[in-house]
Amino acid sequence: MQIVLFGLPAEYGGACRESGDVALAWRSAGIDVTVLPCNPIKPDNHWPRRLCEAGCKIEEPFLNGELPEWLKDCTVVDFQAERAVRSWPQLKKRGCRLVHVPCHAFVMEHEDSAFRIVPPTAVVCQSMFQRNVLAPLYAAYGINELHRIPAAFEPKFFPFEPREYDGGNFVVGAIGRDDPSKWPARILKVLKAAKARVPKLRGRFLGWTPAVEKWSGKPPDWVQCFPPGYVTSSAFLCDTHALICMSDYAENAPRVVLEAFSSGVPVIADSRGGYFEQIRHGENGFLAANEYAAVELLCEISHDEELRINIVNAARESLVEIAPQATIQGDWMALFASL
Repeated sequence: MQIVLFGLPAEYGGACRESGDVALAWRSAGIDVTVLPCNPIKPDNHWPRRLCEAGCKIEEPFLNGELPEWLKDCTVVDFQAERAVRSWPQLKKRGCRLVHVPCHAFVMEHEDSAFRIVPPTAVVCQSMFQRNVLAPLYAAYGINELHRIPAAFEPKFFPFEPREYDGGNFVVGAIGRDDPSKWPARILKVLKAAKARVPKLRGRFLGWTPAVEKWSGKPPDWVQCFPPGYVTSSAFLCDTHALICMSDYAENAPRVVLEAFSSGVPVIADSRGGYFEQIRHGENGFLAANEYAAVELLCEISHDEELRINIVNAARESLVEIAPQATIQGDWMALFASL
């Protein structure tokens, strides 16, 4: 069985990161994997080495618009990579089966254009929330079967190193790409309200850019802001006591939650969207219905170290249920065999 992953995994970005963990899961299941990068390979990207060590073959990057000659009669998987989606007509002519993994709960512009010309052979959703939202949208394109396979996750890249809180600064982190929807003004609003009750609270943002301030406001001096890719999410999480997740839209199945669970960081997340399928409120994390609830939860875990540690331990243990390796491998094998 020959599978082509169209797009090279990278450290930063949910879809990019997940595609790497999925490729490793495929290799563990004995699947032959060829990776076709659609951008130049950066020297600081660790994923080419990881994939080669796992037995994947990495081809020269696809940059000039002409697909390589060897790409015929393959099963091609993309994780919402725009260059891959725009290549569907060429891939279809070459007899390829197209497996599309959307990473949002809405249809993006490049997906809409492609669906109208060449719909994918199969669509894979990472959460039931995403599947339920996308099903009627995709039906308009004649795409009526959406598979649900949980997001693959490799914990070894995120060692369990909970940061002890000794009464000093209580560091609350947030991670997101440099998109206003990932950094709504309410994140700063929550942190400011919590700091009024927890004077030693500090903020750390990864993925922040000056352009985001136009929508989200300028962070105060007690919030450290790092641009995308400044540090790995693993290194960032090791210096964090809690993580807050509050986007402007309902998320699908954010990988940052799995990364925090693996690293030993409690998560306070928006109660909308796919977070319900990752977080059991009060057991392995927290769900906040509004800003007031998020403030209360931040204050509670900053004052109750035993609760915070119990939550991170339960979160780490829950990864085997949220991202079950054997089930994920079996589901992908079954899907590929059915195409």
